[in-house]
Amino acid sequence: MQSANNVMVLYTGGTIGMQASANGLAPASGFEARMREQLAEHPVPAWRFQEMAPLIDSANMTPAYWQRLHAAVIDAVDQGCDGMLILHGTDTLAYSAAAMSFQLLGLPARWCSPAPCCRPAYPTAMPGKTSVVRWPRWAKAWYRACSCTFMAR
Repeated sequence: MQSANNVMVLYTGGTIGMQASANGLAPASGFEARMREQLAEHPVPAWRFQEMAPLIDSANMTPAYWQRLHAAVIDAVDQGCDGMLILHGTDTLAYSAAAMSFQLLGLPARWCSPAPCCRPAYPTAMPGKTSVVRWPRWAKAWYRACSCTFMAR
């Protein structure tokens, strides 16, 4: 088995990237910069970042959004990515993981990498919370032979 060397991170919104707003916590743009800052001193594989549009609270996930996620995964494969991390909120994570498991059945045999869907317990914008730095542990588990869902706390 081979570890992933070129990972695509798909950010859908959800808890990990939420920031305070007038209406409480809300999904926010700019998460890539916060993620890169937190991971700067950690050994991780090469990775790219794509912010999905619109960013959503996972309670608002829809089958149409799953189709956009599917298209983003296929695009990443076509661009040479051999690993995938989908940053997702908690509320509908199980449904999204199930939907993606069926949508990704048609991928060519050359790419059989896991596409973990991860949800943190806290936004990274909260003082003292560093959910992203646990990513190296997930990255070490990425192999090109299985499908999985990781939950992080």
